Amino acid sequence: MLKRLFELVNSLLRPDKSDNIKGQAFRQIISGFTATVVDLAVFKLELILGVNVLLAALVSAGASTLVNFTITKYYVYSQVDRQKKRTRWQFILYIFTVLVSIGLTQLILLIFSIKHGFDPFLVKIGAVPFVYIWTVLSGKYIVFNKYSKEEI
Repeated sequence: MLKRLFELVNSLLRPDKSDNIKGQAFRQIISGFTATVVDLAVFKLELILGVNVLLAALVSAGASTLVNFTITKYYVYSQVDRQKKRTRWQFILYIFTVLVSIGLTQLILLIFSIKHGFDPFLVKIGAVPFVYIWTVLSGKYIVFNKYSKEEI
């Protein structure tokens, strides 16, 4: 049983072993966690420095975007040679998906922090699951989609 568990975790962590959405969603947690730590650290620092909440959210999202794109392209979806689009187009599409994520986060901040007075840092953390779901689905089906084995 322990061996089967090890094999399952290994297949989920290694992109060359798992090209299905479960493996990609699992690896996206690692990528997303790293980008989220960058996002929240920059956001918190900006709040400490007195930067406006919405501006701080924009700047922190920009920093985490670069981190997340790189990890996602090469680790989460890997097999770069099978990805349909060139890196430039992937990045343009990725920026679109990030803008949707930022818009979603901004809307949640506007409603819960600015309108209802909840702590902006806690509201930002609460937005993470919604952004995660959008990121996994848009990465798999829009940005980093691949040629099928039959197309190669």
